[in-house]
Amino acid sequence: MNKKYKKKWIKGLLSGEFKQGKGSLIDCNGGHCCLGVACVTYGLEPENYSIDDEEDRYTFNGYENFLPKSVQNAFELDSDDPIIYPKGSDKSYLTRLLKNKDGYSRMLAFQPDGGITLSVINDAGVSFKTIARLIDRYL
Repeated sequence: MNKKYKKKWIKGLLSGEFKQGKGSLIDCNGGHCCLGVACVTYGLEPENYSIDDEEDRYTFNGYENFLPKSVQNAFELDSDDPIIYPKGSDKSYLTRLLKNKDGYSRMLAFQPDGGITLSVINDAGVSFKTIARLIDRYL
């Protein structure tokens, strides 16, 4: 991962400037997924694309759920939804969280090789502070 953008992304996650959201890069209430924070730290502005009477919906360069190619390329990431491979206490913490979240197991979120995407971690309710630490350690 590009060191300059990694530092900016982590700084953005820790800044307190962003309310955490789920399910999309930026939600109708202005909450950002950790990937949405990456888009903003790259310099993208959210675009509203509400249809008729729907709630406000936003994209970054036409992408609603995952990183636009421009961000993926600048950050030098292999995926539009980066995968980390947590170890030790980090893996134990995520395993416990995903087993207990919403009363059902989300263990399918872990890939067979032990990786897990940042969007799954974000949407499971892991704080931006913890996500920043995971990015720092594993990307």
